[in-house]
Amino acid sequence: WESEARSLYFRDPDGHMIELATPGIWESA
Repeated sequence: WESEARSLYFRDPDGHMIELATPGIWESA
């Protein structure tokens, strides 16, 4: 099925990689 869930990766001001995941990634429909 198609899902709008996605992960967003970016660097915070300290240079760490941060991942933001939408709740849809962790829940099955």
